[in-house]
Amino acid sequence: MNEFGISSIDKFLIYAYQFLGVSESASISPLAPYYFTSTYEIAILQILRFTTCALVIIIYGHWLLKIYLSKNKTIDSIDIILITILLGIIIFILTRIILVVNLGALLMLITPSVLIFARVCTLKQDVKLKKIGQVLATIFIILTVVLIAFTFVTNLDEPSKFESYPQISEIGLWSYVYSTQPISSDVYTTGAIGLAIITKNNPIRIGLIRDSYSVFTDDCDILPLLKGNLTPVNKDMVVNWGLPQLSVSNKDWVTLIPWRVYKQEIIYNSNYNIVCSSGVIDYLVPS
Repeated sequence: MNEFGISSIDKFLIYAYQFLGVSESASISPLAPYYFTSTYEIAILQILRFTTCALVIIIYGHWLLKIYLSKNKTIDSIDIILITILLGIIIFILTRIILVVNLGALLMLITPSVLIFARVCTLKQDVKLKKIGQVLATIFIILTVVLIAFTFVTNLDEPSKFESYPQISEIGLWSYVYSTQPISSDVYTTGAIGLAIITKNNPIRIGLIRDSYSVFTDDCDILPLLKGNLTPVNKDMVVNWGLPQLSVSNKDWVTLIPWRVYKQEIIYNSNYNIVCSSGVIDYLVPS
C-alpha cells in the first residue's frame, strides 16, 4: 500500500518531469502520470513573476547595503520596516521548507515584493533605481494581468462543481440506505455526501457516517479504477464526472486529472460495476 504522503519536492519533480516529457515520474508515485498540472503557459508566467520579484528584492537590498556602507549610513524608517517584514517572511518561508518541505510557502514572497515595488517606484534619492523599479513593476503588473486572464480563459469550459450537488445528494442518500460497504470518493464529493446525509437525517451523529464515507487514502483506492489489471479494494466508489480536477487527499492535497478524461477506461473496467447513477455521478461497486 502506497499512501499519498509525498513531499512538495516530489510534487515539484513530478511536474518538472511532465513538463520535460520524462517518464521517470512514475518512480516517485504510481499516480504521477495522473497528476493534474496547470497549463505550461501558466507555469511560465508564474516563473516570470517570481523572477521580477526576486530582481526587485535584490536591487533594493543592494541599494540599502550601499547606503549602510556609505559614510552617511542613514536608512529611512520605511526601509527599516520593509526590510524587517521581508526578513521575517523569509525566515518563516525557510522554516516551512525545512520543517514540512512546503515549497508553496514561497508564494508569501509576493506580498513584500509588492511593497518593495511601491517603495522603489517612488524613490527620490536614486533616480536610476526608480526607473528600473518602474520598469520591473510594469512587467510584474502585465504578467499578473495576463496570468489572471489566461487562467480565466482556460477555465471557461470547466463545469462548476456546485452544479453537481443535487446529483451528489441523491447518490449519497441512496448509499446511506442501501450500501453495506465502506465508500470512498474525492474530497469535495465526500464532503457533499456527508452534508446531504446530515441535512436529510437531522439530527444525526457525525460518527454514524465517518466510518462509512472517506476520502481516497492511498494509491490502491484509485489505480484499480483506472487499470483493469489491478485488484480492487473492498470499497464502493463514487465517481464525480463533473469536477474540473480531483482533490483525492485531505492530508496532502494531491490533485489529479478529472475522471472524465478516463471515462471510457472506468466505465468498461471489469473491476467495477455501476449500480446507481444520477447525472454526472456514478456509484461503483467491486465486481
